[in-house]
Amino acid sequence: MKKRQAAEICGDDLRESGTACEAVPASEEHGAARASGKRGKNIFRNENLMLIPRIVCVFIALVFWIYVVNVTSVDSEKTFTKIPIKVEGAETLSASTGFSIYDLSESKVSVTVSGKRQDLLDISEAGFYAYIDVSGLTAGGKHTLPVKLSVPETVSLVSVSPSSIVIYTDENTVKTVPVRVDISAYSMSDRYAFGEIRPSINSVEVSGPATLLSRIEAARADLDLGSAWVSSGFVHNSPITFVDASGLPVDSGYVSCSVASVDVAVTVTMSSEIRLTYGFETGFGQSSVASVTISPSTVTVSGPPEKVSQMGRLSVLSISSTTPAETILDADALAALLPDGVSLVGFDGSVRITVELIPETAPPETTSEPPVTTAPPDDTTEPPEDTADALTGDDSPPADTLSP
Repeated sequence: MKKRQAAEICGDDLRESGTACEAVPASEEHGAARASGKRGKNIFRNENLMLIPRIVCVFIALVFWIYVVNVTSVDSEKTFTKIPIKVEGAETLSASTGFSIYDLSESKVSVTVSGKRQDLLDISEAGFYAYIDVSGLTAGGKHTLPVKLSVPETVSLVSVSPSSIVIYTDENTVKTVPVRVDISAYSMSDRYAFGEIRPSINSVEVSGPATLLSRIEAARADLDLGSAWVSSGFVHNSPITFVDASGLPVDSGYVSCSVASVDVAVTVTMSSEIRLTYGFETGFGQSSVASVTISPSTVTVSGPPEKVSQMGRLSVLSISSTTPAETILDADALAALLPDGVSLVGFDGSVRITVELIPETAPPETTSEPPVTTAPPDDTTEPPEDTADALTGDDSPPADTLSP
């Protein structure tokens, strides 16, 4: 069998090369195969060992390329937008001429700079300072001034757009405006409402260009309660915003005011429908009353929640034996019966009270008869013999019984 396998192998080789070969024993063939496998593993191991230096070389080349591009490459350009324009010299302008700025044609500029790529990556808009200098102006009106710029030291300025802006100046003046309160973002039951809204100050004094101050109508205190549930009074501090007649904000960057915020005290009222009732004077009760009618039977009142919540009814009449059959209470008389701080809501009529008393029952009449008198005995009538002595009081015996 082994010889046949060797012959088959040799035959295959002969067919491929056209040469003769001798039979090789199977054991020798297997040994050669094992040797060939070992050589293949060694080659694969050597290739793996060579891969690591190749990766290191690629990494070093990449780092070197990044260094060259970012540090030693030619300059690149980058544009920064929305650089705010500051105003310098405004105090000098106001002190020397009495004028101040009230409008700018542009408030921001775009700046293009050049530099190394890494330097451009390291800076931002905060590294630039754009400004105009108004200290040299001597009159009011319209002026065109160049935009000056300070850039980081690591880059160079290429361009700024716009390179100049138009400004407007006007005479400084002072104006007093009222403080108004606007409450927003809150939740409240229909039974509650805001009562008195009282800011800590009623007006503020603002100074600035006359053209700008002419547009300011009020200083508005915006109370944003953050959707809070409101059921009682509170005090809230709010910043003020200058607004025009339509309630739109007026740019306050060019005006000054010594007050930045105000405290606002807000009261909350509660409304409730209460029933009108009656009472009795001392010593008089329901048993003496046939009927009582009150029209209307209910009214709506409003006031502090702690008071209104305790009011379920209101006594409008104290009934006695002298109460008239009809009583009329107008709105003022009814309001006088309410607790302090509580008022009527939507009532301008009158309350009609009709009372029917039960008549008092009269005591039954009594007839008096004259007393019966007995006539005294007649003095001329002689008493009986047996009573004569008794009447005279004589105790002596009869004459026929006396001794000589």
